[in-house]
Amino acid sequence: LSSPGRGLEPLSLRGNADLLAHPLTGVFCSVRCPGSAILRALEWVKTLLPLDAGGPRIISGFHSPIEQECLQGLIRRQVAAIVCPAREITRYRWPADWNEPLQNGRMLLVSPFITERRPTAANGERRNRLVALLADQIVVIHAEAGGRIEALIDYCKRQGKKVTCLS
Repeated sequence: LSSPGRGLEPLSLRGNADLLAHPLTGVFCSVRCPGSAILRALEWVKTLLPLDAGGPRIISGFHSPIEQECLQGLIRRQVAAIVCPAREITRYRWPADWNEPLQNGRMLLVSPFITERRPTAANGERRNRLVALLADQIVVIHAEAGGRIEALIDYCKRQGKKVTCLS
C-alpha cells in the first residue's frame, strides 16, 4: 500500500492504517541512555492521553531498550502506536501483548521492506528516516553525542520538523 498523502514509497501495513491519516509524533532514543533520560521518558509517556480521549499517535521503530519500555507504557495507557520494524512484516511474529491493540485499532505495523527478514544497521537507518518523514513532530528521549540519532536530529531539522529533546 502507498502511504496516504505523504509521497513515500509503497509500504507494508498491518493493523489500523487510519492512524497514518492523523498527526504523528516520532520518538527516537539512542541505545545507550542515562537513567535520568529514562525516567523523563517514562514520565512523558504517563502524560499521554489514550486514543479514545484524543491522545496522540506515536510512531517509532521501538527498537532501543527505552523505546521498547515506552511502547509498553503506550500499550498500557491505550495510546495509539505505529511500530516500524527494520525488516519485512509479512512473516513478522509480534509479541502477544500487541494482539489487543492491533485488534482494537490502536496499533499499526509499517514497513518499507519487502524481503529483509533480519534487522540490520542499514535497515535501521532507513526505518528511522521513514519514521522521521511520516512524523509531524519529533521527540528525542536521548541522543548520544556523535551517534546516529544525533545525525537523525539534524536531518529532521533540515526537513522542517519540530524537534523536542527530553534530555
